[in-house]
Amino acid sequence: DDPNKWGCTSPGTSNSQGDTDINQSAFYSVPANNNWIGNRSASSFNGMFLDAGGSGMDVVRGKVCVNKQKLGYMAGNTFHSHTRFGTYFLTGNFPKRTDQSRENNGENADRTTCGDFTPAGTDNGVSVVISNHFDYGNVFAGGYNHG
Repeated sequence: DDPNKWGCTSPGTSNSQGDTDINQSAFYSVPANNNWIGNRSASSFNGMFLDAGGSGMDVVRGKVCVNKQKLGYMAGNTFHSHTRFGTYFLTGNFPKRTDQSRENNGENADRTTCGDFTPAGTDNGVSVVISNHFDYGNVFAGGYNHG
């Protein structure tokens, strides 16, 4: 056995579980605000693994509300025959109307915009649409703690 052969894993990433055979996936991303259009995967451990936990990495650590980011455009994806999840949202995904923008260098200038409610007490959540997304033949689809 060659200890440097990792199969479909990518050692040295920010996903310590994905770097091993514990939680390997075809597609992995920390922020769910990326656009996911027309992707296909089959027969890996997880298909698409979106990990919204934490508080940002490197230069934006503590400057972004990772699990409050708006979900990006998701359309036409197919994930099938995975050992675990086809589509896997790990950690809480609670999209909010935050001030994260290009103008703010991708950061949240005002972290209070990440709250569940506005200062006036109205709901701060945003709707999510996943269009023409197809999961089949997987053990699971979904995730934990969505809002």
